[in-house]
Amino acid sequence: MSLLFARNWGYGGSSPEVAQFVADSRRVIRAILTVSRLNYRPEPFSFTLMAERIADVKGQSLDLSEVCEKRACDLLSQFRDSGLTGLNVMWSGGIDSTLAILSLLRYWPKEDQKAIGIVLTQESIAEYPKLWYGTLRHRIKKICHGADKPYDQFMDDALLVTGELGDQCFGSDIINEVITMVGLDSLWAEDYRDTMIRKITVQTGDKALAGRFISLFEPIVKEAPVPIRNAIDFLWWYNFSQKWQYVKYRCSIFSSQDRVERNCQRTHHFYDSEDFQRWAIEHHEENFPKDWQSYKDPAKKLIVSWTGDQAYMTKVKLQSLSAMMDYHDPAVGMTDDYRYVDSLDDFGREGWAYGV
Repeated sequence: MSLLFARNWGYGGSSPEVAQFVADSRRVIRAILTVSRLNYRPEPFSFTLMAERIADVKGQSLDLSEVCEKRACDLLSQFRDSGLTGLNVMWSGGIDSTLAILSLLRYWPKEDQKAIGIVLTQESIAEYPKLWYGTLRHRIKKICHGADKPYDQFMDDALLVTGELGDQCFGSDIINEVITMVGLDSLWAEDYRDTMIRKITVQTGDKALAGRFISLFEPIVKEAPVPIRNAIDFLWWYNFSQKWQYVKYRCSIFSSQDRVERNCQRTHHFYDSEDFQRWAIEHHEENFPKDWQSYKDPAKKLIVSWTGDQAYMTKVKLQSLSAMMDYHDPAVGMTDDYRYVDSLDDFGREGWAYGV
């Protein structure tokens, strides 16, 4: 038995290297424990990889509108086959979930659209009021409030679609932290290692921590299918290759124990497809052409082509999901048989080393 998902607390084992890594990563990437989709596995704990290995994601990409259409049609087939009465979409008001829900409304037949519900908060509406008041409130009749508990209710007789994994396809929001801490120009500097060490040093006040943390993850560059030339490339590749599984399962932590397996099976992230991954590999340079306002440009351009809302091109990414979900929960992680755990002590990988 190994882990499926975990957050970086709950370790009280005997390894000083693992304890140091857990403390370091909490300061650098907060709650996240990454799960590598590469041959190189920098994580100190034993995980079962349930996402695609990137080496297996092959073939030529479709364009973004074709990828969205195909994904919407795939979800329609899964909904029809499920025998459930509804499909609820978590809409934070952000770019990723907006593209997801507009794709369903664009490509699903009108009769099937009657099954679509929306899970939102007041913050969702405030982030994109024009879409809510101009379109969504008129076309979607089943409305759920995202803060309502229990979380399980959104899947009692429905599939749940989220905008999760959009960040992994479109880039990394850590880019904005780099801009804030060490400057916009540093993103394109050829020495991405230097940029990342400077960023983490500013963030933590500890240059030695920054050096050992980046040294642990730097070997992922060797397996990248595209050249890693600067911090933008590195951050996208880190996000895409290391954080996919964590993000895929993090919402499951809100499920009650007796329903977590059911909820995992009924949750479908819109961007969780090989087509989106192929698109991300071929087009990642398009997602941040000049500055933070241009982040996720391809997604925004597609949304504008459907809505006619030219002002949307100036939208910047916000931390939308945190307004949808309360991340306070006592469980440390979940095993590959969908059981919650309160300690990581029994899941260490033999032979793992860290540059303490």
